[in-house]
Amino acid sequence: MAEVVYRRGLEYSKSKGSVGFTLLFTQGIAFGQYLQGRKDAALQLMNELVERYPNEPSPHRQLADLHMRCGDYPQAVTYFEKAIQLEKDPKRKEEIRNDLASLRSFLKDSPPNRVS
Repeated sequence: MAEVVYRRGLEYSKSKGSVGFTLLFTQGIAFGQYLQGRKDAALQLMNELVERYPNEPSPHRQLADLHMRCGDYPQAVTYFEKAIQLEKDPKRKEEIRNDLASLRSFLKDSPPNRVS
């Protein structure tokens, strides 16, 4: 898994330069915080990244994923939609659309008391 993230970061950094490295590094820290049970710290860090790079799709997508993992589905939808709007690469845009479609399918099939 670490190798996949590393290679993805290298690819992203080629197109984004040092911004790509900063995004990847910070997103990795936020994900680590989430895994350690520090959800609020992870969300705060990702929100700061979105504020710092409002026109970059990657932080919006990662924040959407984090909100989804935390059960805040309306926020996840909002950030997935923003990531789709910002993404220029057709392949990545399609991946985000698929993520959003999966979430919407989950919400549609979930009992009302399961959904936040």
